[in-house]
Amino acid sequence: MAFADFAWRASLRGHASFALETAMGPQAASDADAPGAALDALAHGVLIVNAEARIVFANRAATAMLTRANGLRSDSAALSACDAGDTQRLRTLIARAANADARARLGGAMLIRRPAPEEALQTLISPLRARSTAMLIAIDPQAARRGVETRLIALFGLTPAEARVACEVGNGLNPKDVAEALRILPSTVRTHLHHVFEKTATHRQADLMWLIAQLAIARSD
Repeated sequence: MAFADFAWRASLRGHASFALETAMGPQAASDADAPGAALDALAHGVLIVNAEARIVFANRAATAMLTRANGLRSDSAALSACDAGDTQRLRTLIARAANADARARLGGAMLIRRPAPEEALQTLISPLRARSTAMLIAIDPQAARRGVETRLIALFGLTPAEARVACEVGNGLNPKDVAEALRILPSTVRTHLHHVFEKTATHRQADLMWLIAQLAIARSD
């Protein structure tokens, strides 16, 4: 896993947990009934589910995903994937994370396939402390990139081309790989990257990775 992926996911998991606790007060992780509007501020889908994969709460982004039924859907109030094999694995991970025996609870992660050309949803499942529930975070990588590019342009004055390069470098690619991915010359990548570092006041790829991870978390609409 690239550092950017790790930073993005770890940061998102932390923000979601913090939002859950802030929204729900002192009994945050114990009560999964009213996570509140704080989770709606997150750009990625966040669901609270019980051990049977029945949805207790879905934030705004997750509700949109379920409505589109593109990767994840609610089947008779239970969460499922479009692919039967993915559904079985997803429900196994949820059951493990929401195990009634707190000592047996384990988190997990999986890719949920979608019809081409859509990229798979990146899905993280984490145990909550009580009531046999788990938190599921679903990341649409394509939507995430579009959101980050828009924020880079708005916040730092990057051009669209610079924003695309920033996102690729922020996801751990080197200039040669970025050039191949975007079908541009390596020298063009280096020029764009110089402007990106200058405009964002970052100096290393690791700094840019962390910036990208932070910008990917919150909604801007």
